[in-house]
Amino acid sequence: MTPLQTAKEYLLQKGVDYEVFDVRENPRSLKEMVDISGKRQVPVIVVGDDHRVGFDPREIDLMLAAVDL
Repeated sequence: MTPLQTAKEYLLQKGVDYEVFDVRENPRSLKEMVDISGKRQVPVIVVGDDHRVGFDPREIDLMLAAVDL
């Protein structure tokens, strides 16, 4: 599984709603992703005003806890 697939599965297991933007097909989404993260790497996970690049379940849990999810 890719980091993107793993992140999606992790969020599903936690019952967290999320939105996926296809940066391969949508130049606007790609630009927004690079503006947010400074990188051209997926996944970029955004929770509130915070973001992380890549999949790290501990970091995701910390971001979710910060917004009471």
